[in-house]
Amino acid sequence: MSIDKKVIAVLLAAGKSKRFKKGFKQFKKIEGKNLFEYSLEKFLSVKEVEKIFFVVPKDFKTISIKNARVEIISGGRRRQDSLFNALSKIKENCDVVIVHDSARPFVTKRDIKNVIRETIKNGASICGMKVYDTIKLTERDFVKRTLPREKLFRAATPQGFRGEFLEKVKKLLKSKSKFTDEASVFEKLKIPVKIVVCENENFKITTEKEFKIAEVLLGGAGEKKSCK
Repeated sequence: MSIDKKVIAVLLAAGKSKRFKKGFKQFKKIEGKNLFEYSLEKFLSVKEVEKIFFVVPKDFKTISIKNARVEIISGGRRRQDSLFNALSKIKENCDVVIVHDSARPFVTKRDIKNVIRETIKNGASICGMKVYDTIKLTERDFVKRTLPREKLFRAATPQGFRGEFLEKVKKLLKSKSKFTDEASVFEKLKIPVKIVVCENENFKITTEKEFKIAEVLLGGAGEKKSCK
């Protein structure tokens, strides 16, 4: 299925990195590049993405991106506030909005295109990683039951939704409800959300340990693998 639609991307990099004790992880260097650049370059490689809103911490002045397709904007206090700021910048009709965490450098071009295609077909779509461990549901530190792992996925990004839902998504983001990812918003709006299985471990870098793992992978075969 070819993509003949207008796609706008939001790259979120406004997080405070509270669990990362060495500053903003998304602006730390790996192999001479800022962490966010790995995912930004993947989105720029997808020609169907016409515009990328790059959301940085409020009043963050140290980043400059010389690309006409990229616009840097200030984020908000929470993830959903940052996303709202980006969505409010969309002034023209678009077919698909796709959102990605800048701290996930191992996203592939194929993942991005698959999320776009499934969003067009179904209304919304997200990348997800299969769960291979046995998962227990607990209550007060006691196991209540075992969850069927064949039905479980670890939510990742990118996550996308059709442009027709833009105003509804914005309204819900500004409500009193709290959302940890975009799919939670889609679920609340009763929009069908299709899972796209990630091609590789598209993990989010949160801690110093994960950053060191990324350094090893991006410094060797891991980066080459992620360029599919």
